[in-house]
Amino acid sequence: MFCILGLLLLQLVPNVSTGLISVTEGLQVCKKILYSGYTYTDGTHVDSAPTTDLLLHTRYDWWLKISVYTEVPLKDVKLSDRFGAEFGVEICEWKGGDGGKPPVLSFKGRSKKATLKWEIGDLDEREEAWIILHVWTDKNPAGKQEFTSCGTYEMNSGATVKGKVEETGEKISAVSNSITVSTVICPYAKCKGVKSLTLKYTGSEEPLIIKAYEDKKGKRELGVWVVYSGDKFTVTPRKGKDKLGANTYLYIYDMEGNLLETQKIHTSCSQPLYVGMEFGSLTVTAVDKIY
Repeated sequence: MFCILGLLLLQLVPNVSTGLISVTEGLQVCKKILYSGYTYTDGTHVDSAPTTDLLLHTRYDWWLKISVYTEVPLKDVKLSDRFGAEFGVEICEWKGGDGGKPPVLSFKGRSKKATLKWEIGDLDEREEAWIILHVWTDKNPAGKQEFTSCGTYEMNSGATVKGKVEETGEKISAVSNSITVSTVICPYAKCKGVKSLTLKYTGSEEPLIIKAYEDKKGKRELGVWVVYSGDKFTVTPRKGKDKLGANTYLYIYDMEGNLLETQKIHTSCSQPLYVGMEFGSLTVTAVDKIY
C-alpha cells in the first residue's frame, strides 16, 4: 500500500537529490529522496518530510531511489546497503540487468535491522539499474514510535556496488555516502517543568468554551476561557504549584455545552513542546519552562 501510494505521488513532487553520489572508473551509484511525508500523532498527514528538525515520536516516510550506472559493460554487478535500527524498510520496484535476481531484504535482532542485498546481474555500456525503497521511522521493540530521543540518525550506511569489467575482468566498486536525519534540538532535556503554556485557538469563527484540567477526569481545573478564532489563552499551574502536571487536558465545547474536541498535551519536559506545535485546533505560541 505504502509503496503504491509513494510511487503515485512521485509524479506530483519534484525529485529532491541528496547529492550522494560516487563515481569510480565509470561506475556510478547515486541515491535520491524521491518523495516523503509524515503523520502527526492525531493522524494528520503532511506531504514532504524534512531530514532535519524531526519531531520525536512521529512517523516519517521517505521513498528512496538508488541508481547504478556504468560507462563500460560490467559482469556480476552486486549492490548492498544497511539501514539503521530505527527504520522500517520495504522494496517497492526495481530494474536490474541480464541474469540478475530480485533484491532481498533481511532483518536481524529484536529491532529488525534491515540489510539489502541485490544481485543486479550484467549491465551493458551506459545502462542503468535502479531500486525504489520505502523507508520510515519504525516502532522500537518496546512499541514506542521512533525517534524516542534527540540526535542524528543514520538512515543507511551507504550503498555499495561492485562488479567486473567485462573486457578486462578488473574488479571495480563505488559507494554512496550515508543519508542522515536529525531531530529537533532538545533544550527540554534539561527542563524541570513548564510554568505556563500559551495557546491560540484556530478553529471555528463562532465563540467556544475551552476548559483545561490537570487530570483526565476533569477534577483539577486549570482554567476556563471563552474564545473566538485567533484568540490566545494561557494555562498556568494550580494554586500552590510552580509548574504544570505531566499532562494538560483541554476540552473544547460549543456555547450549548456540547463537547467538540479534546486534546492532551504533555507538559513534563520528557517530550518536545515548543512554539509552533499544533494540537488539533490549538497552536502553541509561548512556553515558559523551568531550568
